[in-house]
Amino acid sequence: MRKIYLISLVFVLFLLCGCSVQEKMNADIFFKRLSSQTADFDYENIEVFYEEKRCVCFIMDKYTSDFVFEFTANDIGDINKISFACNETDKAEDFVKYVKDIISVYSPEENTDEIISALTDNGKIISDYKYYETQWYHWSSFSDKNGLYFSVINKKLSEPITVLYSLKPNDKTGF
Repeated sequence: MRKIYLISLVFVLFLLCGCSVQEKMNADIFFKRLSSQTADFDYENIEVFYEEKRCVCFIMDKYTSDFVFEFTANDIGDINKISFACNETDKAEDFVKYVKDIISVYSPEENTDEIISALTDNGKIISDYKYYETQWYHWSSFSDKNGLYFSVINKKLSEPITVLYSLKPNDKTGF
């Protein structure tokens, strides 16, 4: 009876491990997952350029609008930052839809609606910088007459940001 219990426990643990989503990914894995999320992009004609820890991808959607992804990777090649941009400001509604898809692929455990609500004004990217932070991610968006921009940084995969403190000549050291 004890062997059956142990075998059952091992089997359940094996199944649970197989159900988890791999958090770390490179640009190829990201696009494979994005293609299963949305068919709006032309995945066959992606132009990809690699430069050290960066990967820049130019892609068109089904409406022939051009978009650009920039992936920044850590030392072992896992994406720690995604930037997404478009210079066609009249495509803002499609842009927000694609941002939702990016969020659900890159960070499926995050609340997409909450993030979109924080970065937009009633689902529209406004001409202003917007920032939002969750436990594991920094989110930002921007829009102006030249284009639309979105980025996400994975804090778990990025180097910590340290603030350098200094005393300037006019700082008071005593009271």
